[in-house]
Amino acid sequence: MKTFLAPAALSLVLWAAGCAGSATPTDTLDAYEKAGENAALAQEGLERSLWFTRSWLEYADPATGLIPRNLGDSGDYWNAKDAAADNYPFMVLTAAFTDSALFHGRMLDMLRTEERLTSRLGALPDTYSFSKNGFQTDQPVLADMIFGGSEYVKDGLMPLTEWLGDSPWKVRMLDILDAIWENAPVDTPAGRIPSDNPEVNGEMMQVLARAYWMTGDQKYLDYAIRLGDYYLLNERHATRKTTPLRLRDHGGEVVNGLTELYATVHHARPEKAAAYKAPLHDLLDRILELRTADGMFYNVVDPVSGAVVDSALADTWGYILNGHYTVYLIDGDTRYRDAVRQALGGLWQRYRNYDWEEGNHDGYADAL
Repeated sequence: MKTFLAPAALSLVLWAAGCAGSATPTDTLDAYEKAGENAALAQEGLERSLWFTRSWLEYADPATGLIPRNLGDSGDYWNAKDAAADNYPFMVLTAAFTDSALFHGRMLDMLRTEERLTSRLGALPDTYSFSKNGFQTDQPVLADMIFGGSEYVKDGLMPLTEWLGDSPWKVRMLDILDAIWENAPVDTPAGRIPSDNPEVNGEMMQVLARAYWMTGDQKYLDYAIRLGDYYLLNERHATRKTTPLRLRDHGGEVVNGLTELYATVHHARPEKAAAYKAPLHDLLDRILELRTADGMFYNVVDPVSGAVVDSALADTWGYILNGHYTVYLIDGDTRYRDAVRQALGGLWQRYRNYDWEEGNHDGYADAL
């Protein structure tokens, strides 16, 4: 498949649309030239992504075809939270755009192999050692498997499913999601939840809300509401009183999870949205009070005392603001919209080429 065909066709469509409108010939020519520049950039991006994918496949385990966690000290194993969550799904997405044979062939084969070899507790995956030809640990560790499964479904399989629609990857996503909840170990008044880790629970609320809309299955909404009650209606675990509150990754996910759940119950369970509104606004307001002067967020704050625990800037500022904007769209509180405008307004002047995570490309990925 020629990667330049789609961008070139897009530029032609944009040019034709410009000709059909009321723009002047000069405006139309400028728009066409800009579309051509964008088409060339899109072509380059697609080609580089395909090179990346094909290069990684050269390092796949010869026996299983699975990719390792990295090419260094973790080259002997596949794991759910990294190899499956952060690399493989975007190789699949690249193949879906650029190489149909690779997409329907080797990418799908990897999914089938992963499902067969790594599922350890129902559909829950566990780390697979290439040298051992089996699981890395002799005994399963439930918390690790739930964390890995949560990362895999939220960071990897959900983006795939939102683009592809019904597919074998969607089936794998829902199977792992069901297995997480079938094995949820933490008791709450509303029922068991998967973890007391805000990252896991935040990821779960995001995936469950979307899975509910995708499938119409009420159990996914019920599971998500258990978590919403745990953080917003339970005095002991109230997020507003969490000390400390981590706003960067590995913690800030709970903010997005709560706001996505709020958007869902606003439409599907209005009485629950009414119960969540005040405590959720309280949390979002407190987060805004503890911002930097130009609208960014610190890595870790103490919402009770107001202290800044970790003063490095959170590369996940966009995730946090996405939550605020979601609630603005529902409730119309313009302070949340204005917070987004403030942060975006200062990006170019203050944070162009900013080193978000001391040279780690994960920081750029989260900020972008």
